[in-house]
Amino acid sequence: MRKGQKGVQSRQRRWVGIFLVWLAIAKGLSAVSAEGVPLTNGSFEELDERQFPVGWTWFASDREAAVVRVTTEAADGRFALYMEARKPVTVGVNRTYQAGKPGEGMADIGAMLPVKKGALIFRFKVLKATTDNIRVYAIPMKADNLEGGAWRFTYIVPHQFAGDGKWHTGVLAFDFSDKPEVRSVQIGLRINEGGQPAPAAVLFDDFQVAEKAGWHLRLSDLRIEEGLRAGERGELVLRLENTGDTPAPVHAQLQAPKGFEVKPIAMPESVAPQETVTIRWSLQGVRRNGAKFVVRWRVHSRMDESVTHTCVARLALKSFGFANAVLFADALQPLRLRLANEGDAILEGVRVTLTLSGLELRSGQQAQAITALPPGEQQIVWQVRSDRPRPVEASVRIEGGRRRQIAVARAIVSRPISDREALTIATDKVRLL
Repeated sequence: MRKGQKGVQSRQRRWVGIFLVWLAIAKGLSAVSAEGVPLTNGSFEELDERQFPVGWTWFASDREAAVVRVTTEAADGRFALYMEARKPVTVGVNRTYQAGKPGEGMADIGAMLPVKKGALIFRFKVLKATTDNIRVYAIPMKADNLEGGAWRFTYIVPHQFAGDGKWHTGVLAFDFSDKPEVRSVQIGLRINEGGQPAPAAVLFDDFQVAEKAGWHLRLSDLRIEEGLRAGERGELVLRLENTGDTPAPVHAQLQAPKGFEVKPIAMPESVAPQETVTIRWSLQGVRRNGAKFVVRWRVHSRMDESVTHTCVARLALKSFGFANAVLFADALQPLRLRLANEGDAILEGVRVTLTLSGLELRSGQQAQAITALPPGEQQIVWQVRSDRPRPVEASVRIEGGRRRQIAVARAIVSRPISDREALTIATDKVRLL
């Protein structure tokens, strides 16, 4: 057997091993499912005459901009559920039920959960996401089959997983046992019902209900906070939320690019259910565009998760112009440009070019290069003048980060008040100059 064939077989065995571990986790969690907590068609395998999963229904604020259907790209079995919002519109999937009027008792809860305490266990794959707008809710429902009596429990699907091609496991523990108005629980899958609205697409599969799920550390946030030397010193911050029902031990590690000095500075030992823990590492080294930091943590007792944070520089033109719309002839006038690097990597090779019409440059360079623009803001100030009244214009071109931005500032030049011709208006009682 050739060396290349051995490599292919090795990778295949590794992926099969990963799949079997995930399957064992799902089956292990479902092993504690209560016999009295049925969830029919949680894997979306049974379809109705419209080829939509039995026991589920969907809605959208704009159905033309939404897609909800089954797909054969499943985590297990034949089908999974595909949800997409092509615009920032609300898209939702619920268990089927018949809503009543406020205060009207309904005998049948439909396909909703007949329990007030438990945990949802499910699989998801994030196809497209940029914000926190993909969510799974455990929704409290009253005897009239309307929402109320308590706040929802929420699982926010991490947008950092977008495009990684992997199936992830989510756990959402809920407890309405001390809420007398709550009779049942609705499972709500949502895009743009909570969070920052944006287009998104996601796959869901293998929903199960358990009496107990243990602990689960959901990725809540991953970012770099700048230090005194932006782009060179800072802290990488990882926030994990325990969406399970038991305290979670905290185990996390950071892999940094070569040449970086990394030290853990905050590593709590555990986090309680429904609480969030913050982990910090200090970073020292020049963060250039594309630098990658890989964070790995124990998501629950039998599986680790990892996510890569890629440093990016983002050039933004914040403002450009004169302090006033009317300038005075023969007087120096400041012309200000505010630039910002809104990313977390140093932006190299920024070029600024100033063009004037009707104005004379008295200080500052007409063309200048910024060798390195660290995260944060930077200001460039020129001094200009015009020798006579007239309309004037200044434009600036900024090139950097494969982008070109242009801004234009216009003003009117007037003579100083002391140089204007005197005008006298007089009456019997008032004389104005």
